[in-house]
Amino acid sequence: MQRITTEAGLSMTVSTSSPFEITNASGDRIRGNYHTPGQAVGAPVIIICHGFKGFKDWGAFPAVADFFARQGWIAIRFNFSHNGIGDNETEFTELDKFAENTLSKEMEDLQAVIDEVTGGRLLPFAANTGRLALLGHSRGGGIAILKAVEEPRVKAVVSWASVSTFDRWGPETRKRWKEKGVIEVMNTRTN
Repeated sequence: MQRITTEAGLSMTVSTSSPFEITNASGDRIRGNYHTPGQAVGAPVIIICHGFKGFKDWGAFPAVADFFARQGWIAIRFNFSHNGIGDNETEFTELDKFAENTLSKEMEDLQAVIDEVTGGRLLPFAANTGRLALLGHSRGGGIAILKAVEEPRVKAVVSWASVSTFDRWGPETRKRWKEKGVIEVMNTRTN
């Protein structure tokens, strides 16, 4: 933990954030950050999953991770390997990977993060992996719920504006998808 002074002159305590990079079972690169509380050894872990067209540094995710760390959790936020974010961590530069993204790929990525955390390889200290939680936003909420069903090491799930179904496309869109082999998705940040 460290104290900072904001541009507005407010003094506040923030967590320490450290980057990491791992690979999933297919060899795909997963990048993330872990936020640690003042006493990280033995702290519980929460893994934050972004949604469709999201990424670990989008919106409030860094602040949410910081909040959980200040409450005594180790908070992990990461980019799914095929979310379209590459070396530039705020721009979609890997559109080829984004085009190949699937729910199964995101499940594989989340499993890799869980395995690295619980196996003691991701963090440089011992965490309380018996208290492992997932927080997922939008499609990431659906992924977190599905993973919690099949992964007994996950003890809690926070579903934040989660999808209610993965079958979001209407009949006309599915027909065009089948005919063309792709669905074009507008990037509302950049058009």
